[in-house]
This record gives sequence, structure tokens and C-alpha cells, in this order.
Amino acid sequence: MTSVAHLTVSLATLDPQWVVDRAVRQPAANQDSATYAFKIAGWVVGRQAPADRVEVVQDGRVIQTAKVDGKRPHIAERFPETSWAAASGFIMMVDSLAFEPAFAFELRAVFADSVTVPLAVIRGQRRSLGSGDAQRLQPLIVTSLGRTGTTWMMRLLAEHPEIVAY
Repeated sequence: MTSVAHLTVSLATLDPQWVVDRAVRQPAANQDSATYAFKIAGWVVGRQAPADRVEVVQDGRVIQTAKVDGKRPHIAERFPETSWAAASGFIMMVDSLAFEPAFAFELRAVFADSVTVPLAVIRGQRRSLGSGDAQRLQPLIVTSLGRTGTTWMMRLLAEHPEIVAY
């Protein structure tokens, strides 16, 4: 059963003052997840300095961060003039239970001087958590005066296969 469905990534407009290039490789387009967690992976190459970390942000609140230090030798070959491109990767597991069932959040890069640059918006839907017993249990409280037969009544009720008596 799918717990997180239809993850989509929309890349933000590239800010050439701060970022040379970036990519979000995971989640893939319309990816589903059998668990409530999913992987975000990619890379970002800063123009003047390397990105320090990547943040998942929703409604102005930082939900999760990941260091930008993953080895990406193919990115170093693509940007030989940028010495930090070889360590431009990031990867994190995000718990979708931190969000509403239909969610969207921003993925942004943070540089050493606290400059934040949007990288992408990730949207998805997760299955609601439900209690399997919540719809089957219908509590009933029996009260009475002492020595009026309630113990006997509870024993009789407990004999029924669909009644839990305590």
C-alpha cells in the first residue's frame, strides 16, 4: 500500500548571483513511497562559495536540514572552475508525517553567510494515519448502585463475542 503518493518537484528559478547550477534527483517525478518517509537527494554548486546546508521549509519553519558535503565527482568535471563542486551533494530522508496529508514545501540552500536561495518546491500527498479499531469500538459505561446485579450483567455482556467487558 502506498503511504506517500505523487511526489513532484518543481525547480525554482535559478539565482545566478548565488548558484551556478543545481539538481534534485530524488524524488523522481510522480514517485510513490510505501512508507511515510521519502528520500530527497541532489546537488547544488554555489557561485562564490559552497552551500553549507539544504533545508526543508514549510510556512517559514525549518522542518529538516542536511549538510551539503556529498561526493559528486561528475559535477566537479562539469564545473572545473569551482573547486567545491566535488563535494556539492546532499541527501536526506524526510518524514511526511510532519506535514498535512496534502503538502508542499520549499527546498532551499543556505550559504555560510546565512543567505538562503530557493532550489525547488516539492509537493505530494500522504495517506492519513487511522486507527483500525476507532470505527469498531463504541464505548458504553454501565453504572448502578452497589449490590444491584451489575457484576452479573457484566458477565452476561462479556459472553457475547463482539463485546469487550471490563
